[in-house]
Amino acid sequence: MTRIAIDVLRSARVRREEYVGPWFPEPLLSDPYQDPAAVRGVGDSVSMAALLLLEQLSPLERTVFVLREVFAFGFDEIATTVGRTEAACRQLLVRARRHMADGRPRFTADRREREELATRFFDALRDGDVGGLRELLAADVQFIGDGGGKAPQLAKAVAGAENVARCWARSSPG
Repeated sequence: MTRIAIDVLRSARVRREEYVGPWFPEPLLSDPYQDPAAVRGVGDSVSMAALLLLEQLSPLERTVFVLREVFAFGFDEIATTVGRTEAACRQLLVRARRHMADGRPRFTADRREREELATRFFDALRDGDVGGLRELLAADVQFIGDGGGKAPQLAKAVAGAENVARCWARSSPG
């Protein structure tokens, strides 16, 4: 029995099943809510909360807010993470709370402009246009891929607009 167990552990099947990438949450395969209205209500609540964070806070404010309010990090840890002083992080949190309480979006986006931007992005992605993708990505963009243990995944995150654009262009269907 011991020899069989050792052989199984050394087998190619076991080595193939080892997953080296970061683990991301698996999607729900079944709906835990039977009532469609309840599902819609939960989805709307989550969407609204995400929109508040995305539209009302700057990236730095959002980072400080989430680290402090959601994960309960100390200001010393947050300061180290974002590269600011503890006092600056406290001020960013105050500003983030104020922006959320005001209920105003940080900026307004015209529907036509949003659609045009999305069209440009998907056209560049489809055509494998590195330059077009690079123009549309933030300079500090990061791409993290997860195959869920069933498909190839990225060994490490791809960082920077140029690198992410090249990665996406290589994998484009066009």
